[in-house]
Amino acid sequence: MKIKDIFIFARGGSKEIKNKNIIKIKGKPLISYSINFAKNLKIKNIFISTDSKKIKSIAKKKRTFLIDRPKNLATDKSPEIYSWKHAINWYENKFKKKLEIFVSLPTTSPLRKKKDFLSALKLFNSSRCDMLVAIYKPNHFPSFNIVKRMKKNNIKIYESNKSVTNRQIVNNVFNIATCFYIANRNYVMKTDNLFSGNIKGIEVDEESAFDLDTKFQLKILKKLI
Repeated sequence: MKIKDIFIFARGGSKEIKNKNIIKIKGKPLISYSINFAKNLKIKNIFISTDSKKIKSIAKKKRTFLIDRPKNLATDKSPEIYSWKHAINWYENKFKKKLEIFVSLPTTSPLRKKKDFLSALKLFNSSRCDMLVAIYKPNHFPSFNIVKRMKKNNIKIYESNKSVTNRQIVNNVFNIATCFYIANRNYVMKTDNLFSGNIKGIEVDEESAFDLDTKFQLKILKKLI
């Protein structure tokens, strides 16, 4: 099934990196990379859900549809699934038709690759799953090198698993990447737990999976782009 609509969610607030979604990377606001990615896919309708006046101004210049995101859905404690539901309701009220496939492109993954998205869409269409996400190989595993700090600076392995003794044999452990989310509309609307259904994962490389969260990662991103 061909995708005609893509949603981008970008709230104004951010903790570690102030105004993260509009911070300039090589002269362009971060959100522009996701908008341009959608345009390169020849997507007919691009929707920006935001509470920020500055982001709305950028979205208007990019000729996208604006969804006014309620303040209660734009805090750092607001589960994004409720913003997804809000956006779907907005879409269906405006266009008087039911959305079929929901696609979200997080702003924090500007290095995502077109080939990965197209492969993911193909898998989603063929598998009839509830949702598909990108995954990538981690360089940390709880049974080896993730610890909890206890009292008096004592530490202990976060997950003790005596049967696992070699990192190389842990072949089925992955991190979730924020490249894209592709989901069945009905599933998004009925669930409060995104991973409670039939969820598929498609593997991408670490570059495509890059997720901007810290100031140090921002330095790396600026070098890469």
